Amino acid sequence: MGCEWSSYLCPGGTKEEDTPLVKQHAPVVTFSTQYHLGEKLGEGAFSIVRKATHIATGKVYAAKCLNLKHISAQEMQNIEREVCILKQLQHPNVISCKAYFLEVHAGYIVTDLMEGGDLFDRIVEKSVYTEKEAKDVMHAIVDAVAYCHAKHIVHRDLKPENILLSSHEDDALIKIADFGLAKDDEYLSTMCGSPAYVAPEVLSGDKGLYDKEVDIWSIGVITYALLCGYLPFYDDNPSVMFKKIKRGAFEFDAPHWDHVSVQAKSFVKMMLVVDPKQRYVVALDDDDQHDVPSASADDLLKHPWIQTANDATVPLSGAISGLRQLTKRHSLKSAAKAVQSTLHMKKLMSAH
Repeated sequence: MGCEWSSYLCPGGTKEEDTPLVKQHAPVVTFSTQYHLGEKLGEGAFSIVRKATHIATGKVYAAKCLNLKHISAQEMQNIEREVCILKQLQHPNVISCKAYFLEVHAGYIVTDLMEGGDLFDRIVEKSVYTEKEAKDVMHAIVDAVAYCHAKHIVHRDLKPENILLSSHEDDALIKIADFGLAKDDEYLSTMCGSPAYVAPEVLSGDKGLYDKEVDIWSIGVITYALLCGYLPFYDDNPSVMFKKIKRGAFEFDAPHWDHVSVQAKSFVKMMLVVDPKQRYVVALDDDDQHDVPSASADDLLKHPWIQTANDATVPLSGAISGLRQLTKRHSLKSAAKAVQSTLHMKKLMSAH
């Protein structure tokens, strides 16, 4: 008899017509049959992130545990879209989805465990930080974004908090995370992204369409901040900041930029261009060009700053001190958001 039936019901030589046909059902696969939950890593409005150990292999991952009772249909659609996108992406610098479980009252998204914190948090821990290190970081980020764009996926929310490190070791992998706002690049028109890193066309207000170039702008803002320690268009007043972004005027102020190479400044200038069609288009190396639309000969990955050996080892001490201020400001805002999320969750729970 076939292997789907219990073997003890099919002894050798027994006639098939004499054997009772009792089908053996496969065991139900749930999150708890595959993973053990560990310590809490973080918390959101309707989710808790914990360490999760894969029972069969002993490997440790991160599991976002979703409380489905408090998730709207729209939020659920966003979650499933992000999972769908992550399952399409297999790149060393993009966080990967290992498993997704949707059960009666809970959902679980299992991803790479990123224990090294976010990009800026990691840099401010350093005693010495150089332009070469900034270039190496940006090379990894640009390569990952190029890969996403080749698959027609636009992240739309690139910022340091969404660029994570796998560990605190020097050889830790950098991975882009949080694809909750990402979409297919067949023209996008919704307002999204984090204000300081958002592209001017997103702020245009005319419901115009935008494309991959929004990610290029965000890469430019991140690179600028990595090299000097402050954001090119930031203002405490959001409306003033938006005006600065739409105008696109920025400077390489002394003394912060005195020890930064001309090539690095060129790299930044070619991305922070208000007209999206005049920005660099991220493209993969020659062997993968068939996967992407035609791009200019000098795209980001081929820019001299990225391609050439960079021996700029002068410490960017001003950048570190500036980034410390940026991370401190972000931590205060995150704390405020955490309080708001907790109050929101308590309100939801009291309503049920």
